[in-house]
Amino acid sequence: MRTHLQILLPELEHLTVESEVAFALIYKREHITRQGNATLRQLAQQFATVPFLLMVHTLDTVHTTIRIPPVKKAQQAMAIQSRLQQMLLAPLQQHLFCYEPLPDHGFSVAWTERAPLQTLLHSLHALGVNRVLMQPVCLSKTQANAPTCYVWSKALELGAQLQHHTPLEKRLRRPLGWTLIALAVLVAALYVHTRQQRHELQQLHTLAQHAVSERWPQLPVVIAPLKQAQQALQSTGQPDPSIALSLPTLLQRSAQWLQPLAPAVHSIAWDDHTLRITLQPDSNTQSVDALLEQTHTQLQAQGLQWVYEPKKAPLVLQLQPLTP
Repeated sequence: MRTHLQILLPELEHLTVESEVAFALIYKREHITRQGNATLRQLAQQFATVPFLLMVHTLDTVHTTIRIPPVKKAQQAMAIQSRLQQMLLAPLQQHLFCYEPLPDHGFSVAWTERAPLQTLLHSLHALGVNRVLMQPVCLSKTQANAPTCYVWSKALELGAQLQHHTPLEKRLRRPLGWTLIALAVLVAALYVHTRQQRHELQQLHTLAQHAVSERWPQLPVVIAPLKQAQQALQSTGQPDPSIALSLPTLLQRSAQWLQPLAPAVHSIAWDDHTLRITLQPDSNTQSVDALLEQTHTQLQAQGLQWVYEPKKAPLVLQLQPLTP
C-alpha cells in the first residue's frame, strides 16, 4: 500500500457510520500527511479509493499467550485453532483471530467477535469503500518516529477472514456477471449469423425466381421456382432429369430381354437416353415381333418400352424409358 487511511475504532458496541473516529492519512506506511477526527461516512466520501486500515479497540479483543507442541509452519494455524476452540464458549467460526510467534513455541494470540466487524464491513462497502483492512491494536506495533502510526502486518490481518466467509451469492456475483455478458455476446453473434444466412437464402430464392421467369415467361407468378420449373419441363415434353437413365443402367435393366436378339443384331447406338438396335437385313421379323410382344409387359415393369416401325428395313428397335 502506497497510501492508506488509518482509523482508530471506538468500542464496536456503540459504533455506527455516523460515529466520529480519529484518523490519519499515512504515506508509505510511516509518514502522516493528514490527521484529525471525522465520521466514517465523511471519510468514505472523501477517501473511498484509499485502503482503510481499521484498528480494532483493545476492549473489543481478547489477548493471551499460548504454547503448542513443535509443528511445521504450515500446521501452526490448525494447532492454534484447536487450542482456541477449547478456550472459547462459542464456535470458532463466530470469531476472528490472529497471532504472532514468540520464542519457545509460544504465540501471542488475539481474537474478537465476527458479527460486529462483519456489519461494519458491509456498511463501508455500501458507502463505496472497496478495500478494508482490520488489525487489533493489542498486537500492533507503532512507528518509532510516529507513536500514533501503527505498523500494518499481514499476519495480523482480520479482514481477510471476513472476505473468505462472505455469502456465496456475493462471491459468485462477479463471475456470474461475466458469464452473463459472454452469453449475451454469444446470443447476439448467433442472431447476426442467422440473420445473414436468412438474407443469403432470400437472395438465392429471388435469383431462382428471376431465372424461372426468364425461361418460362408464360408463368404468371413464380413462388416455388424448383417445383414450377419441373412442371414446366414436363408440360413442354422435355425429359425430366430425375427419370433420365444412363446407358449402364438401361443395359442392366434389359440385359435378359436383349440376349435373344444377339444373333440378329447388326449395330447398337446410344443417344438421348435411347438405345437404338439395328438388326440384320435378313433377320426374321416375325420372330422379332413375337419376342418384342413377349417382353413388352416385363420391360414396362422396369420402366422401359420398345419403339419401332415393323415394316421398315432394316428394322431399328429403340429401347427407352417410359414417357410420363
